[in-house]
Amino acid sequence: MHARRFTTAVFIALCVASVGTAVWAQGESRRPEITREQVLLDAKQSAEKVFAHLEKSETEVVARWIVTEVGSGWGEVEQEARAGEFKAKLDAVLMGAPNGVYGALDGYDLIDATFLPGSDRYLRLTYLTYHEGSLLTWEFRFYVKPNTELTLNFITWSENNPFEYLTTPDMLLGVDRPCPNPPEMPLSADSVARRR
Repeated sequence: MHARRFTTAVFIALCVASVGTAVWAQGESRRPEITREQVLLDAKQSAEKVFAHLEKSETEVVARWIVTEVGSGWGEVEQEARAGEFKAKLDAVLMGAPNGVYGALDGYDLIDATFLPGSDRYLRLTYLTYHEGSLLTWEFRFYVKPNTELTLNFITWSENNPFEYLTTPDMLLGVDRPCPNPPEMPLSADSVARRR
């Protein structure tokens, strides 16, 4: 009787181990085939398109992109309402004195690029934008979907002091920081000119 229980227990343990191995292997095979460098490059290009549109005061284009990226699960009515809200907020950012605080966008800098520790599929980019009246800190969070498509997961902008913003607990979480301008992607005179 003892031998039978032991045999049954060993058989069950082997079944569980082989199912666990199959599930683990299956999960690994679904991992997107994209490098961190490519993810970072794609994310930077997306964020910089936002700033290029804002430099031309194309707030509706930016608002619709945000809603398309972040609000894919929203219904059509909610997407329209949110696009209007984002457009109004972006218009307020670009409004100069005397009615606004910030004014026209006059350039930007990437100040932080961080992958979530342990992940190659979730990252945050933090930028400073420079305006006539003041500066803003922007945070973009991107997610790599299983089909390797990069999508915006979160966006915010803040008037808080950038030094204080960068010391908040969620900003300090990322210890796995790639260089914002790695050697394989140096800033050229042309790219600096495009940023202004």
